[in-house]
Amino acid sequence: MIFVISLLLVFTTAFGVVQVDVIKPHKKKITLYYKANGTTKAKVYVNVKPEVDGTVEKVYVHEGQRVKEGQLLAQIETSKYQKDVEAQTATVNKLKSVYEYNKTLYQRKKYLYEKNLISENEFLVAKKNYQTAKNDLEAGEKRLEKLKITLEKTRITSPISGMLNDKYINQGDYVNPNIKMFYIFKPESIVVEFMLPQRFFFKVKEGQKIKFKINDRQFIGKVIYKSKSLTKESLFRVQLKPDKALPAENLFVKVYVPDKTFIGFEIPERAIHMEKDKVYVFTVINGTIKKKKIHIVSQRYGKVITDTPFLKDELIVVDAPIDLKEGEKVETHLVNF
Repeated sequence: MIFVISLLLVFTTAFGVVQVDVIKPHKKKITLYYKANGTTKAKVYVNVKPEVDGTVEKVYVHEGQRVKEGQLLAQIETSKYQKDVEAQTATVNKLKSVYEYNKTLYQRKKYLYEKNLISENEFLVAKKNYQTAKNDLEAGEKRLEKLKITLEKTRITSPISGMLNDKYINQGDYVNPNIKMFYIFKPESIVVEFMLPQRFFFKVKEGQKIKFKINDRQFIGKVIYKSKSLTKESLFRVQLKPDKALPAENLFVKVYVPDKTFIGFEIPERAIHMEKDKVYVFTVINGTIKKKKIHIVSQRYGKVITDTPFLKDELIVVDAPIDLKEGEKVETHLVNF
């Protein structure tokens, strides 16, 4: 820890007494924060991939566009799949004709058999042919339905409403089920994610509000998730739900996690002196200089934070003369801090 001590002009009174600038220490509640680096990420997102392969015939959207669930994003060429549907439709029509013929024949043979006008074998042959035609028609219709579904899958639609952040394909590209076409996320699902060391595991609780900054903008987030296991580095993951909608994913975030709260004092760095491994300040009580050792808890913004107590009438010298000594009589000049 480095302290810069400013040596200013020392004034003496007409009686030869040194005059020093002093501040009045004010006791206050101080919270120290652990600063963690985090990032924004969406909890609800989807990588859109095709379920069929083919050439992209048309793309209907662009990056940065808001899309709705079910909205058409792109169209894959349909000719191959349309031909399959047409061919299977023709097959099903033929199977229907065969089925209707065998159904009529079966009903006739059944009637004649029940009247003992034909043999059992003749009836059973008709029944078997009818059942086979029925099974063939059902199988053909099922295949036709699957082919129609496959044809419908050439229409690439959005599974969710959200922001289309990335478009990986263009018109004319060949795609298959292993290729990502679009990345879509829900902006309202964006959270702040960061890691904390083990010592915070019982301090941080779900529902707790924590401050964070993106650039110079400050936000408040509520803890919505805390991992129940630690990494090899003894870190655990935390997620915050922000109080305001965040504009994008992958933003760098500085999170301020409350670490320690105590009653203490803030002192300007220029009041601090060091002697070997000791840190002290000069104070004034009833016009007499006292050398007071202090314990430094933290340092921020040109100030030193200490939990060392001060007496009610004790004043702290700032910009002390280099030859100031304990026990010396001084006059004081109160300055703002």
